[in-house]
Amino acid sequence: MRAHHYSTSVHDGGYQGEASLLVYDEPALSGTMLSEDVRDLFDACPSTSRIYILAPFQTKDALFRCLLESGVHARIRRYFDDVGGRIYLLWLRSTGGTVDAVATPFFVKDGKLEEQPEEVLHAHLRNGFLFDLFHAHAGRVDAPIGVHFSKASGKHTRKFLRTSDVVLSSESAATLAFFSLAGSKHSDISIAACINV
Repeated sequence: MRAHHYSTSVHDGGYQGEASLLVYDEPALSGTMLSEDVRDLFDACPSTSRIYILAPFQTKDALFRCLLESGVHARIRRYFDDVGGRIYLLWLRSTGGTVDAVATPFFVKDGKLEEQPEEVLHAHLRNGFLFDLFHAHAGRVDAPIGVHFSKASGKHTRKFLRTSDVVLSSESAATLAFFSLAGSKHSDISIAACINV
């Protein structure tokens, strides 16, 4: 799998499954790459009911074209028919001075991907993906027996947060930056330029 994969639990009515986030730092994401990663995701995590795709270095239009040309609908149809699953494209939207993480859902209908109205990404999904990102990159360090860490306040603890390990790859840094921008208020033109890339 070329994408970084993060997951969290999700509840759709009576169904409990996984929501997966695929993060790409490719300058030119191809439909074939996306389709193969979705196949690999279902092989590894068959309870996936939602797939979120984040490609922060792609324009929104290029990402939409990539999804529509990928043939991914053929791969997801057999999995999603039973659970009503969806595939989402994530992007940032600036409205009234606030930046939102927006998800555009796609359903498979009559063998084709059909775009649905966009929705703001729920905080529990964002937090779940960020928790998995932190956990996957060993951001928390536990001291061995007999050892402790000293805080700047003078207090001692057996756990230490090493955030530098979390942002060692461009995918991880981009994911953290994407979710950090979401929900922020801005008046800085550079943030607006970043959103409209």
